[in-house]
Amino acid sequence: MSAFPLRSRTSCTAAILATFIVIAGCGSRESSSDAPSDDSAVLAEIDGRKITAAEVDARLAGVRRIGRPEGSAPIGRDRMLQQIIEQEILHRAAVDAGLDQEVEVREHLRDYERQFLVQAYLDRKQEEISRVSDEDARAFYEAHRDEYTTERTRRVRMLLTDNRRNAEHGRRLAVDNLLSFPQVCSRYSTHPQLVESLGLIPGWVREGKAVEWIGNHPKFHEVVATLEPGHVSDVFEIPLGLVVVRVEEVREPRQRPFEEVERDVRGRLARERSAQGLPDLLTELRERYHVKTYEKPARSPDELFAEAQAATDPSERIRLYDELVTRYPGHELALDSHFMIGFIRAEELRDPEGAAASFETVIELDPDSELANSARWMLSSEADAVPEFQDSADGRSEEGSP
Repeated sequence: MSAFPLRSRTSCTAAILATFIVIAGCGSRESSSDAPSDDSAVLAEIDGRKITAAEVDARLAGVRRIGRPEGSAPIGRDRMLQQIIEQEILHRAAVDAGLDQEVEVREHLRDYERQFLVQAYLDRKQEEISRVSDEDARAFYEAHRDEYTTERTRRVRMLLTDNRRNAEHGRRLAVDNLLSFPQVCSRYSTHPQLVESLGLIPGWVREGKAVEWIGNHPKFHEVVATLEPGHVSDVFEIPLGLVVVRVEEVREPRQRPFEEVERDVRGRLARERSAQGLPDLLTELRERYHVKTYEKPARSPDELFAEAQAATDPSERIRLYDELVTRYPGHELALDSHFMIGFIRAEELRDPEGAAASFETVIELDPDSELANSARWMLSSEADAVPEFQDSADGRSEEGSP
């Protein structure tokens, strides 16, 4: 048995395993050599064990996609080779040290094997569940045609200035055809990007959506929606300044053909199936392997009462007493629990209304009992000391209480 504690050894193992998951591992070295073209080419050798280009490629293929661009480069391939070497020599050293024969290590290895098998099974089932046939994709599209239509959009040219005189003058020049609207936008706009673009807003304007360079302003969309192509608006104001617009082109809504949205349809359908697939799979497996679950046996009244008395937090004590009276309303300790709930609310939580309700319950349940007398006393204006149920320091009941 090694002198190192298992926890330290396990932590070290986890750190080592982590280096084999990512491309950029510790101890790797950079190389500018090109990747070997022959998969059978031997890249390294350890005591006769040959590491080929094919093995490096296989490891790279198993890396998460986000890491593959780097891994496909020479530096990434070389790092993977170094990690394979490091893993091989560390594994040999561990076996030589007899770690594979230690009970604790073998238990951990079994756990890793279970986790790997579970993940491999889930990956395979997810691939099966989320597979989408041509017929399924087409049927999904037909059932959701209204979700694959385009919006009405417009190309808009705009003059934006902080000077009303310039806005009015520029609009008049455009309306009277003394200058083209692009020239007016370039000459009278104070927005530098609109000057450069001759007033043309990038992209297509969608109703109610933010507009490039100016954001989302209801008045802008209201005016644009009323304009026919080629018509110049009146001067109107948005928070950024005074505006004149002209709609250059309107693109009407259209049904997007299946070929245009097929990729989105397949992805959406696959995600829906995958999300529902795991719960359905687990339900099937529970039935197949006859899973049974058993409720934890309820605590007895004596156990609940003892746990409540031992609890230090007042709210927790009330919860436990309340559980007792709910589960065992006819038990002899239920009356004591009602009283204790009232006492805690009165003395510790300073909740006279809540306390009164509990004390009144005690009186209603057993009006002739000693606890009922104590409850009446707690409800009276003379209740300036603890009731007789609580012992004094010398173990005798307090005098003067009922």
